[in-house]
Amino acid sequence: MATWRDGPRYAPQERPQAFAEPASGISLAAEPAPALPPEPPVTGPLEYTATAGIPLDQVSSSTVATRDPSLAFSVVASSLTSVESAGREDRDPTQPFAIVASMPTNNKPAAAYPAPSGPPVAQPRPVAAKDLFTAAYIPLLIILAVGILLKPLSILALLAATFIPALRVSFRGRQLRVVGYILVGVVLVTWGVFWFANQGINNLDLQVTVVGQVLCAVYLFADLVLQYLGLRNGEKPSSGA
Repeated sequence: MATWRDGPRYAPQERPQAFAEPASGISLAAEPAPALPPEPPVTGPLEYTATAGIPLDQVSSSTVATRDPSLAFSVVASSLTSVESAGREDRDPTQPFAIVASMPTNNKPAAAYPAPSGPPVAQPRPVAAKDLFTAAYIPLLIILAVGILLKPLSILALLAATFIPALRVSFRGRQLRVVGYILVGVVLVTWGVFWFANQGINNLDLQVTVVGQVLCAVYLFADLVLQYLGLRNGEKPSSGA
């Protein structure tokens, strides 16, 4: 049987209306169109009657301003926070707070509080490690560290840190110098105790120098603490110790 592949003369005279249904059972037909909503009625209800209303030319929402623009705005204050009732203890707790209206032009001046006196309170500031060691004077820290590590030089390092004028810190130098005097006094008292206890001069190197190492550590710690407080409080650097 000849088909359209054999030439146009064998093509069908009429165009096919649709494809053949597939053998799998799936329909190729288009989905049905959704149902349209019902059309509204052409005429209104038979019993509809219009109600009487205000004419449009008489409808207005504007209000006439009655406030005098030359006067200040009035304020409302409760007796709980008003100046007149502040500190009063004769109020009946069973009654609600009274609301009073007042004008700013007629208000009584608020109570004048005295101005703060005394030096301003310094706010704590962050302290960097570099600034702390610089303020503590690095040569002084080195001398004290030598006294801590080398027992024979502990007393000499403590005396040098206390009495050499060039070893100046940035803050609270006089307080640090007083700490040094106290520590030197502790060394002298310790030396006197061992001397009068008949320990002999040879035992001083075994006892007093150990105390000197501990006191050098105390001196170094006091230096760092005083400089930290000075930096944190923003104090003015001291001109001398």
